[in-house]
Amino acid sequence: MATNWNSINSQRLIKVISSFKYPDELRLLLDDLLTENEISEIIRRLEAATWLYACAPYEAITNITGLSSKTISKISKKMINKKGGYWLAIHKLYPRGYQSYTEPAD
Repeated sequence: MATNWNSINSQRLIKVISSFKYPDELRLLLDDLLTENEISEIIRRLEAATWLYACAPYEAITNITGLSSKTISKISKKMINKKGGYWLAIHKLYPRGYQSYTEPAD
């Protein structure tokens, strides 16, 4: 089932997520909205996108993330057009290319 991003409730979700100025506040919302498994899945999918950006082979990404090759393939297909959300996220993490990445502070 495709998400209707034009619905009022979808727009509310986007508005509230984009309104957070501080990561700790967003973490509180995500902890309330999502299960631990859902959060873990999102983290692993973003990690897979990062490894795809670094040109890692699917087998290595599967071993690192625990995601299936089918899921990794879906992520890869979404990244190919270089216009989607994964691509935008990767370029927020790596604004000057892959070598510019630094781990977030704990």
